[in-house]
Amino acid sequence: VLGLPPGTADEDAVRSAFRRLAKVYHPDVPQTGDITKFQELQTAAQQLITGRAPAPAWDASSLETLFTGSSTHVYSSPAQRPPSTAHQPLQQADFASTRNGRVDIAYCNSMRSPSLRKAPRLDRITHQASPETLSRVQRVLTEMSGTSAEPSMPLPMVGFILEGHTHSIGEQQVANIAMALEKEFGIELLTILAGTWINFPMPVELQTVKDLADFVESKLAA
Repeated sequence: VLGLPPGTADEDAVRSAFRRLAKVYHPDVPQTGDITKFQELQTAAQQLITGRAPAPAWDASSLETLFTGSSTHVYSSPAQRPPSTAHQPLQQADFASTRNGRVDIAYCNSMRSPSLRKAPRLDRITHQASPETLSRVQRVLTEMSGTSAEPSMPLPMVGFILEGHTHSIGEQQVANIAMALEKEFGIELLTILAGTWINFPMPVELQTVKDLADFVESKLAA
């Protein structure tokens, strides 16, 4: 359920896996929010940490305990609040615990190869990824994220989180993943504007690891 190796007993590893997946399946997250999946994550994490599953009834304090180890109801971010009936989308600040710093545009410019092949912007996916392309995309994502990148996995689950409708890249780790894909395929995938803004132009339907591989195949064929 948490994507951890069998026999994992390290509490920090359990908490880290729970936080990462909770930010995908929390009921207040648009598109990927899933209360059933979220409660499965909670049950699995609590069972690994305490050695027992939580009570069948959802306990609002137990989610907070997984984050802080405290029974005091003080939430340091909206990502730690229990599900509510009101729609409260997570803000980018809620992902702070999984970040490695805001993106450094100058660093990205210096690291990208000048020989990357340019390809036209794509508004839709035009090609299905070959098994080889899919395998290469999976390998890059797995190496960069430390998470096994299965084809059906939503991209946020492998750390590829874009910001806003413009698909901006705000975190260096996300830029590193994109640059690794560029290096792997020798093709330009990022757009850096005026040295101050970086994004990953892609069709809106691109949601999973397989979709990303299809996108790369489409860019290669363009």
